[in-house]
Amino acid sequence: MKESLVDMHRLSDKDIEIREEFHSFIAEVPEIPGCSAIGATANEAIENLKAIISELDLN
Repeated sequence: MKESLVDMHRLSDKDIEIREEFHSFIAEVPEIPGCSAIGATANEAIENLKAIISELDLN
């Protein structure tokens, strides 16, 4: 499995890790098990992750 850490971001008080895997991007919050999202770009993955977090009301 080819995977590489692309970037780190912060969303409110949470760290977000961005990884590239097989021409897709995965954004995840390591402190919340299972909280991740995928996108065609890093920005899309982050936006998808923001939507998941807002639905979970974790902010």
